[in-house]
Amino acid sequence: MASSESRPFAAELDRSGSTLTAYLSGDLDLVGAPLLVEAMQGAVDESVQRVVLDLSTLTFCDSLGLRAMLTVNQQVLDRGGEVVLQDPSRTLRRMLAVTGIDTVLAVQGITEDPSGGAP
Repeated sequence: MASSESRPFAAELDRSGSTLTAYLSGDLDLVGAPLLVEAMQGAVDESVQRVVLDLSTLTFCDSLGLRAMLTVNQQVLDRGGEVVLQDPSRTLRRMLAVTGIDTVLAVQGITEDPSGGAP
């Protein structure tokens, strides 16, 4: 998941009924983490019952990115909803397990790392 070249973070939001899907791409780090939290603050309201963070095209995530996911989770829980992490890479899936975040947030699917899953 680590890259020698930083890729700008982007979050494309798609609303379908009471589900909000955020397609995350690029690096979820010092720069990207606050952008995720800000985007979700503006998009999550009482009518959103489920937030799916699609991680299939996320290229990097550090501890600040993990913290941003937990912040989004708390925002959604406070409104009675749930957050699902969809298609994290093997490396990110391992980070979620090591940190225990996979016991707090639902994780579905897995995406192959471009590096073949090497840490």
